[in-house]
Amino acid sequence: MGKPKMRDPYGHDKDSGREKSARGRPVREAELEESVLDLASIVSIEFNTEDYHLNFLNSSYARYQSYLEPLDPDSASYALYARVLTIYESMIKNYTSSDTVRVRVNQADEIDYSMTLTPPGGFEGTKLLITTTLTNTNDYDTSYNTYNYVYDPETGTWQRELVITEIHYDANQVIMEQTQAVVIGDDNTLSFSYDPPSDLAGYSGLDANLSVTVTEPESGQSYTTIYDKALYLYR
Repeated sequence: MGKPKMRDPYGHDKDSGREKSARGRPVREAELEESVLDLASIVSIEFNTEDYHLNFLNSSYARYQSYLEPLDPDSASYALYARVLTIYESMIKNYTSSDTVRVRVNQADEIDYSMTLTPPGGFEGTKLLITTTLTNTNDYDTSYNTYNYVYDPETGTWQRELVITEIHYDANQVIMEQTQAVVIGDDNTLSFSYDPPSDLAGYSGLDANLSVTVTEPESGQSYTTIYDKALYLYR
């Protein structure tokens, strides 16, 4: 058998054409860029804040519907309630075609939305910051009266004290902002809820824009979604 040819461990290897600096080392491609989440492609937000006025219209419609059901179709009462239902149907149709959602700040109303994250594999444990922002649309000046009840030990009675609350916002002023941290995991369907304080708006309401910003602190990138309806906040 012939003697196998060995490559010169120091000099130029004529057979391979590789110089000593490259001999025995794998040829490496350019370093791959570090993988970064594309937030715009993985974040889906559904705004589902309930409208106080629409809920009132729907509940009123349901109430009159319950009045109508047991009645004789030939009775005067049936005709009356049927007419009322027609009016409410028209009101609901006209109201739902508007671009405004009414939220009463001194009730149990909340600003709600849900978020679904669909990240590719390998990003489990990644921290994200979710920032909810309300921005006032126009200049806003109002005031409203409330009362506190204070016990007077001398007379043994409760005294009513007037409290005047004044509110002023400039146009495009941020009137609420809160940030929550989440971590990408197995279940990436998230729900968020914000209960606005009762003194955020007066009886004459204000229009505000709602936006949600998702930020990845490590890379610094962010993605913002703006609700396509205005929120009308009022007492």
